[in-house]
Amino acid sequence: MLFINDRYIRDISKDEARRLEVFEKQYHEYMDYFEQAYSQDEYGYYDEMKSSANSKAPTVAPASPPKDPRICMEL
Repeated sequence: MLFINDRYIRDISKDEARRLEVFEKQYHEYMDYFEQAYSQDEYGYYDEMKSSANSKAPTVAPASPPKDPRICMEL
């Protein structure tokens, strides 16, 4: 079932549900990456992160933007 602002819109197919799950997972991974990268840059850690790229210190893993944004428009 598809709800927007707690209002029932329609039932969705299994394929649409699967595509939405994949999109949502990719979106959350991307936003987590973006927020971590932004907060590091905001507090001056970005230059330090770049200069210590060869160190063993943990860095933020890159994440791609979601690959199927059309699913949101199709629904």
